[in-house]
Amino acid sequence: MVAFVSSLVGFIVFFAAYGWSRMPYLVYPTVTVDSALTPPAMYSALIVTLVVGLVLVVPALLVLAYFAIRGDSGAADSSTH
Repeated sequence: MVAFVSSLVGFIVFFAAYGWSRMPYLVYPTVTVDSALTPPAMYSALIVTLVVGLVLVVPALLVLAYFAIRGDSGAADSSTH
């Protein structure tokens, strides 16, 4: 577990340092951080899509986890026949 956490921290530090060293360019020399910003209308669409996706996916995952933990798939048990 210690090795996993330390490698994860190392990756995050490396990724952040690499990103910081490339500032302000995302794609040198054409795309800067300022030119890559999304318009406010796009942010609204992203938030609405995120909320709708969470409303659909989270209950389905909860039902899946419930049946996986309970061990009942709804199929007939062949061992009782």
